Amino acid sequence: MIRRLKARCRKQEQGFTYIEVVVAVLLLSLALIPALNAIRDSIAAGREQQVLISGSYAVFSKMEYVLAQPYGNLAGAAAVAGGPTNPTSYSDPAGTSARVFVYLAPYDADNGDSDNNPFTGGDPGLLWVRVALGDGSQAMESLASQY
Repeated sequence: MIRRLKARCRKQEQGFTYIEVVVAVLLLSLALIPALNAIRDSIAAGREQQVLISGSYAVFSKMEYVLAQPYGNLAGAAAVAGGPTNPTSYSDPAGTSARVFVYLAPYDADNGDSDNNPFTGGDPGLLWVRVALGDGSQAMESLASQY
């Protein structure tokens, strides 16, 4: 008799009930929602990072190009631009995607005129160089010397 009861109990415990399966599927589906959101966000972040990196490379590349130019050419472009807020001829042409602007101006490093403005009374042989993306999100500044 006891053997029959044990055998009958074993037969009843052989599988999952319908409710157990539904609860398990429900729990899995609830856990998948945040996981899928995390995957979506990481893919979007990767795209944004790619745009930032390509912008950084564009700015760095243009800065290297400008600093490799003869000082006389840079000084001439700075004179034509007429000030630190006007883009020079080294800037990318209008209509270029991810346009990069180059600004050049004489630089007053020693503040010889005592006005605390680095763009008035520039020192001989010293230029300020600024390279910036057109959207203003990234920029680099440096000085170029004739000597």
